[in-house]
Amino acid sequence: MADYTYYEGGPDIIAQEGQFSIVTDLIRGQQYEIQVIDFYIDEMMNGYVYFDGAEMLRQSNIESYDILERLFYSQFSVQM
Repeated sequence: MADYTYYEGGPDIIAQEGQFSIVTDLIRGQQYEIQVIDFYIDEMMNGYVYFDGAEMLRQSNIESYDILERLFYSQFSVQM
C-alpha cells in the first residue's frame, strides 16, 4: 500500500492489501481505483475527503463526520 499521511478520525475506507475500491463520481461519471478514502474535519470546520492522499472533496461548515459522510455519499458511490 502506498505511503500516505492519514488523518485520525472519520469513517475512513481502506481496501484490503493489494485490492482497490472503485469510486464513481455520480456527478461527472468518472471512476477511480482507490486504496484509501480518508475523511478529515479541521479546527475551522472544513471537511475534506482524500483519495489516496489527493484532496477530492472540500466543504466548509461541516460539524460532524456523519454530515461529511452523507455529503460524500451524495456525490460518490463506492464498490469494494
